[in-house]
Amino acid sequence: MLMSDRNMFPKEMIMGRSQVDAAYTYALHYHAGQFRKYVDKVDYITHPVAVATMVSEWIDNDAYLDANSEILSAALLHDIVEDTDRTIEMIEHKFGATVAKYVWFLTDTPKYVGNRISRKRLDHARLAQAPDVVKAIKFFDNVHNMRSIAQHDPKFFEVYLIEKNMLAREVGYSEVKVCGRRLPLANTWPALRIYNRKTY
Repeated sequence: MLMSDRNMFPKEMIMGRSQVDAAYTYALHYHAGQFRKYVDKVDYITHPVAVATMVSEWIDNDAYLDANSEILSAALLHDIVEDTDRTIEMIEHKFGATVAKYVWFLTDTPKYVGNRISRKRLDHARLAQAPDVVKAIKFFDNVHNMRSIAQHDPKFFEVYLIEKNMLAREVGYSEVKVCGRRLPLANTWPALRIYNRKTY
């Protein structure tokens, strides 16, 4: 069953934020028919919604409403170019240059480019140059993916955690600050323990 109900969001996340609502509708449409890799028959849209929700809860500052709309829109659209036929140019036309720039930074290098190691190096180099808001979205993207992988593929989780620890160092998660808030990160990944109690 396609989870098309806007009640998937905390109500305060979309009230008065037409751009976020539009991004959700767009992501819902273009991710339709896609499912989470490690969770049987769970609609893929639940992942960008979970990421955007965690970002929203972390920022939690109405003083940054306009900026938050762009951040949350990018969080909802962070996999749209990577996993659908949409392009960065299409995102810019629909949502503006800032959201498109954020999505570009968040889009992984295509699988036809080299092996996994070389692709991850390119991804890390690109993210290291990204604005802090993009690094924050990527952080919560990692956290949500970690929960699924840890539960359903423990062997690959060991590889994934090594990659993400390397990403955390190379991108500088410990220095990220958005809307006066720092990421819930210390040592390695305590955020995994903080957010694994959530049921997104």
